[in-house]
Amino acid sequence: MQSFLSHISQLFLQSSCQSCQRASSEFFCPFCQAQLHTGIRSPLIEPPSTLHPLPLFAWATYDTSLRQIIRQLKYKKQPAIGTWLGTEMAKSWINAKLHQKFPQLLVVPIPMHKSKQQQRGYNQAELISRSFARQIGYRHQPNAIIRIRQTQPQSELGLDDRAKNLESAFSLAPNFKTNQPILLLDDIFTTGATLRTVIKLLENHNIPVWGSAVTTRGDSGTIPKTPKNILILKK
Repeated sequence: MQSFLSHISQLFLQSSCQSCQRASSEFFCPFCQAQLHTGIRSPLIEPPSTLHPLPLFAWATYDTSLRQIIRQLKYKKQPAIGTWLGTEMAKSWINAKLHQKFPQLLVVPIPMHKSKQQQRGYNQAELISRSFARQIGYRHQPNAIIRIRQTQPQSELGLDDRAKNLESAFSLAPNFKTNQPILLLDDIFTTGATLRTVIKLLENHNIPVWGSAVTTRGDSGTIPKTPKNILILKK
């Protein structure tokens, strides 16, 4: 009888997978965990290029599994996913001994416009960066950069219009100054227009920037427009 009651209790206490919504005692079910970790990239750091003028740490490829949970994070009000992503990124950073090679970085997330953040309830880049910095032991400065102009979503624009869309969109926070190299953090990298804009802003104020870290690395052909409906990943 006790065993039966214990089993029933476990069924009621069991939560659901944050990706596919199946019953799971873990944050992600074993199937989704396996799918997510197949997307982890190697090497993790890309050298400077025309898309990104500084080193770029890109944790995973923007494949079906990562696309699903990024959508859940951004459009389904599941902030715990951001914390999980930051922790997983930090594990890869530490495993690659980058915390030893670069011990003094200051983590700064790409900001959202105030009105959009109020609507969503949080900035997903800040959630990820906070967890990432905490796990590694880096300082975290979420208010170093301000998004002063509401912009059209980059995913709705062609390549030629993305940089123009970001003109005068960001400003440095009043009195922000540091000699620590900045590590910018964002959720998705496609053309790099947002990161290039913020890097230029910081460098124009003589603030050193090491580079950027992103959760997922895709390209303009793999990032769909902002979805109206969120599809649930099937086995």
